[in-house]
Amino acid sequence: MKFHQLQIGAHFEHKGTRFRKVSPLKAVADNDELHKLVPRSAEVVLLDEQGQALEQHLPESLAAGRVEAELERLVAECLIAAGRLEPPLTEVQRAQFERAVRSAAQDLLTRLAIDG
Repeated sequence: MKFHQLQIGAHFEHKGTRFRKVSPLKAVADNDELHKLVPRSAEVVLLDEQGQALEQHLPESLAAGRVEAELERLVAECLIAAGRLEPPLTEVQRAQFERAVRSAAQDLLTRLAIDG
């Protein structure tokens, strides 16, 4: 995860030191309370209240059915979100968007199958 993705107040670890984000570009180290500038692109590990890493990693393998179901859920959520746009999409735009999202989902499944 990148520093810029953290919310203000989030606890994280960077280069072996624990910090709390206090602004879009600054953090306070737990050990000395000094403000430090942290690059937006810095790789950080999000920590919970007890200081344990929260970063999630994908397992080495995923069941094909689960991947397909979650991807279909993502497509459905994209279509719902498109339906809430203001101003609303025209029927032609909605159809084009749906085709594009479904095509992208199918392309992803194809790439995963080829790489697998």
